[in-house]
Amino acid sequence: MEYIFESAEQNAEFERMKLIEGAFDEQTKAIIQNTGIAPGWRCLELGSGAGSILKWMSFSIGNKGKVVGIDKNIKFIEPIHANNINKIQGDILDIELENNEFDLIHSRYVLIHIKEAEKVIKKLIKFLKPGGVLVLEEPDFTSARAIEDSLLQGQAHQKVNEAIAQMFINLGLNPSFGLKVPLILQKNKIKIERVIGEQHLCCGNSKIAKLMGRSAAALKDKYIKTQKASEQDIQIYIDNSANEDFWEIYYSTISVVGRKNFWS
Repeated sequence: MEYIFESAEQNAEFERMKLIEGAFDEQTKAIIQNTGIAPGWRCLELGSGAGSILKWMSFSIGNKGKVVGIDKNIKFIEPIHANNINKIQGDILDIELENNEFDLIHSRYVLIHIKEAEKVIKKLIKFLKPGGVLVLEEPDFTSARAIEDSLLQGQAHQKVNEAIAQMFINLGLNPSFGLKVPLILQKNKIKIERVIGEQHLCCGNSKIAKLMGRSAAALKDKYIKTQKASEQDIQIYIDNSANEDFWEIYYSTISVVGRKNFWS
């Protein structure tokens, strides 16, 4: 599978990962805490990124628990050390773990990058204990919309938003994958306990605006390749990511909590 940011410079990608953590960790932790995570739980995180949620889960489950972090590149989590953490590098579709092993499985902004995302979800469900909880957080980039009144500014952002969506489509991916997650889980006999849909309406210089500006800088060539946005459009988008007077719905995040049936 191709990861869109695979060719990004390592330091820049680490900084982008830290921006994601700064923008979303508070809500992610609240969602996971609401599942009842407790000492002794066995947890899996698919796509550990820079490692903040991995470390937090390690603390939450204590020495009697276990947390497994899986990523195609574990460079960013290599410095994290705890007796209850196991780090695995590789493609989730190639990794074999025990079925019915985990009390909690979490993934954030990973499945949208995988063509065989539904196959991955089926595999994660097999790893989950009966009664275990699956927490998936995925974006919907088709909800992006500029609020700026200026014709030039608004048109530039709209073009970049279209380029982002087209980039995913060109790679055989779904830019609105987050919207599909509840139905996919339901079809796989997972009981949906909670769905949170949050539109990220933000001004420039906010955490999410900085994240999207950083992403646009890293993916500029891919955006231009879609022929939906020009280099000038992208530069306007990047500049406005630091402009506190510019507002945009950058995208939405769909967070889904589902529970595996005890008879599965």
